[in-house]
Amino acid sequence: MKEKSINTGYPKSEAVVYDRKRFSDPKGRLFNKLEMHQLERILHVLPLRQRILEVGCGTGRFMVKCLEAGHEVHGLDLSPQMLEECVKKTSNFKQVNYCLAEGSKLPFKDSQFDFVYSIRTLNQVSSKSYALDMIREMIRVCGDNGTILVEFVNKCSVALGRYRSVQLSINDIKSVVKKYGNVEIKDISGILIFSQTLMNLTPVLLLDIFERFDTFFSKMFPVLSTRSYVTLQKKVS
Repeated sequence: MKEKSINTGYPKSEAVVYDRKRFSDPKGRLFNKLEMHQLERILHVLPLRQRILEVGCGTGRFMVKCLEAGHEVHGLDLSPQMLEECVKKTSNFKQVNYCLAEGSKLPFKDSQFDFVYSIRTLNQVSSKSYALDMIREMIRVCGDNGTILVEFVNKCSVALGRYRSVQLSINDIKSVVKKYGNVEIKDISGILIFSQTLMNLTPVLLLDIFERFDTFFSKMFPVLSTRSYVTLQKKVS
């Protein structure tokens, strides 16, 4: 049977309410804060005016952070509806570009970007092999001395339980990286070691306590977090 290529396209009705449904209440805002912090860790050490690609940009909420930092940002997504929302959110910036394409077949030449990242996308594709192909493509289009940030649902998490979307492990990333002579893992971090389910069950008045405990234990045991963030460095060939 031929494997389905991807399943991350959102209908118009979902795209227009995507952010509001997920990030408008206190728990959604906390999730957004935790995710955004992982991106900010990279942005804080990037040189000025870098060329950045987001694979699976969705509505563009991460792109806004990169654009506000003064970088040239390219947003790629398979869903025209999500890209339409992304354009609305980012059109006031000058150094921004959009591309409708699949993450496993990036329409860019080798070594085009200084920083390539994907957040909240790899778990939504149709298969593990497709997700790994996306990571290889991200490495391919990243230039020498560039940075790649890969986020995924961690199948080794102690709190994951039943999760129907694609899951990867740190070892899966290591298996991809070892095929290259000029790519290395620079950092491993994570969020939600106690799971998003537990966060959603936490009373709003206790969210600050949840955040402090989750941040502490995620830093102590990043390989056990529900969502993992692996930072790769591509050295000079």
